[in-house]
Amino acid sequence: MQSSKYSQRFLCISCRRAFVTQSSSGRRLYNQNHSKSSRLNRSGRNVLITGGSRGIGLAIAEAFVKQGDKVCIIGRNRNSLQSVIDKWNEDTASYQDWQANPRHMFFVGDVGRRDTWGEIVTGLRNMNDTDPSWKAPDILVNAAGVSQSSLLIQTEPSGIEDVVQTNLMGTIWGCQSVGKLMVANQRRARKERDRNNQAHDEQADVEMPSPCIINISSLLALQNGRGSSVYAASKAGILGLTRALAAELGPAGIRVNAIVPGYIETSMTSCKQPQL
Repeated sequence: MQSSKYSQRFLCISCRRAFVTQSSSGRRLYNQNHSKSSRLNRSGRNVLITGGSRGIGLAIAEAFVKQGDKVCIIGRNRNSLQSVIDKWNEDTASYQDWQANPRHMFFVGDVGRRDTWGEIVTGLRNMNDTDPSWKAPDILVNAAGVSQSSLLIQTEPSGIEDVVQTNLMGTIWGCQSVGKLMVANQRRARKERDRNNQAHDEQADVEMPSPCIINISSLLALQNGRGSSVYAASKAGILGLTRALAAELGPAGIRVNAIVPGYIETSMTSCKQPQL
């Protein structure tokens, strides 16, 4: 399957607006909310991405790196993560500089485990010694996922648990853990703005985009797919989570969106349909 033959649609569900992009149109994003986009500082953000060493997660991560953002990727394979991060750091700084103070980082862990997210939050807080801004990521992208290619009646219980644990529970734990950091950071920022509300200079008028959480769902959450019942259920759960979380975090100034990609040529979609 060649992804270039298809016009992939990404349905982004948020609490207020719907975004639509098409891969064949140069990866453009249309958002009616951002009429003042020229006043937003879109570089230098801290981005945390699960599943960022391959597939869709890697493509998203590389896009943020090219925009000048600081990216931290999470995955299970240390060698894959290290290879990606070393390349990014070599491209953005001299060898001596990135060895001493790397711009991009990674965590090794299973996002489907709640303990992993506790370690990630602790690691982000410990980074305060070298980079205080890493205490609360500006953007969280939950892209980690595992696929399924078997009929439900033929799927082993361990396979069912792995799909649900990684795809759905990993997203839930990530939203909960990082969401807490984002809410706390928004409260601190609001207090600081209140203290400085008398200062009106040109620099103060340049806004940073509000924090956001981006959950990667799937077209299979919306339409049938043979041999993907558990995978579809996990991705449909992500859509329900996103809608509810957008209502919960919206008042705190945190956007929550879901991207629903169609079939894209990655290592995860290379499997064939199962036979009964």
